[in-house]
Amino acid sequence: MNASGRDRVTAASPYKGLEHFTEDDAAIFFGRVRERDVVVANVTARRLTVLCGASGVGKSSLLRAGVVRTLRDVAERDFADEEVGRPEYVPAIVSSWTGDPARTIVDTLASAIAPFARGSLPATLPGQLDAAIEMLAARADTRIVLILDQLEEYFLYHPGDGGGPLDEELPRALGRRDLRASFLLSIREDALAKLNRFKRRVPGLYDTVLRIGPLDRKAGEQATVAPLRAFEGAGPKDAEPALVKNVLDQVAVGRLVLEGTGQGRVAGDGAAQAERAIEAPYLQVVLEHLWAEETDPTMLRLATLERLGGAKSIVRQHLDDALDRLDERARLVAADALRYLVTPSGTKIALDAADLASSRGGSGRTSHPCSRG
Repeated sequence: MNASGRDRVTAASPYKGLEHFTEDDAAIFFGRVRERDVVVANVTARRLTVLCGASGVGKSSLLRAGVVRTLRDVAERDFADEEVGRPEYVPAIVSSWTGDPARTIVDTLASAIAPFARGSLPATLPGQLDAAIEMLAARADTRIVLILDQLEEYFLYHPGDGGGPLDEELPRALGRRDLRASFLLSIREDALAKLNRFKRRVPGLYDTVLRIGPLDRKAGEQATVAPLRAFEGAGPKDAEPALVKNVLDQVAVGRLVLEGTGQGRVAGDGAAQAERAIEAPYLQVVLEHLWAEETDPTMLRLATLERLGGAKSIVRQHLDDALDRLDERARLVAADALRYLVTPSGTKIALDAADLASSRGGSGRTSHPCSRG
């Protein structure tokens, strides 16, 4: 069974490449059942949960294709059940932090509640977050699960101590014990301390912190083979065991490093980590290319991986293809900017345009080895 229990595939391919999984991809989302169940248990039992993990580890995919899809499936089932007639929980997820995030949250909540509301929602919703939650939860006789994803970007777009649009709204909502709502704050692990901005006004902010790590070996196998068997479209329905072993070996943490593609690097003993941790983004990129290049209609084969030069060659080709879609000037700018968007330890940095321009000194020139001009 897949992560959400859904049996209908709406994706165009069994793999996602570098795109995160969405609710519509739940039928091909595998490898995170344990993490999904832990998060669902926490958000339905606790008022506030913090989820953190390294950049690229798959937090957004877990939340959307795993947690939100699971909660929404149950809500739809209960709402349709004549004996129940109402959803116990209704999930809503927000990940856009530009503009007015408080208004974005309220609008997202309204869209999530509308299918379950008793009667139509008013054209004008309360401006304050806590008041909007109170009204919307009452309209559907439910408890709202509000997930704020990629929250590190809120602090990027709204810097300063106490000056952001949620700095009053969110603590006030969290402080109202009478609200029928649970909250999950999802943030990159290296940005976790930025939540301290809320700490004074949110007692117990860090009482429940969940950490999501890379895929383990077993989860990597599930993420490789299970989507093939769940996918309803044409194409291979299985993978050779030798292919699965080789792909996972080659995308294990610390094993795949592209020299000359940036200043990031992965530290640690790659051989020791290979058996316990898989780089999910690399895995998805490699599998997506294997799927596209496989000539056998029934099976993904080791021979195809070898013909493409292995995982490292596939990932490098993926980068080259992306750069080839840019003109020469854009390639130079992208290569130059990459140095300032990845730390030496391989962590993503989010910078706004002004900070990035300041870091580059406005030169517009680069000698970065990633450039191909």
